[in-house]
Amino acid sequence: MSKEIVEAVGVLEREKGISADRLMAALEDALLSAYKKQPGAARYARVDMERSSGDFRVFELMVPKDLEERLLGEVEIEEPTVDPETGEMREPA
Repeated sequence: MSKEIVEAVGVLEREKGISADRLMAALEDALLSAYKKQPGAARYARVDMERSSGDFRVFELMVPKDLEERLLGEVEIEEPTVDPETGEMREPA
């Protein structure tokens, strides 16, 4: 399957003008997203794809618990929400 991925990326690059690096990065993101949906998936992970062969590996990133708590305490991310009545996006306050 890896060979087919590399060939498909080459075809898309030639026919659609999308850079191979951009396509491979999108594939890495998609693979990571699919991995995280698996039961028992690591909370923090990374996908590395070999550009020439299409082979990829998933790496679990291990973060010490105290560092994770400290970093999460420093960053408070507010995301837009959906109004359940209207279906419209609400920006964070």
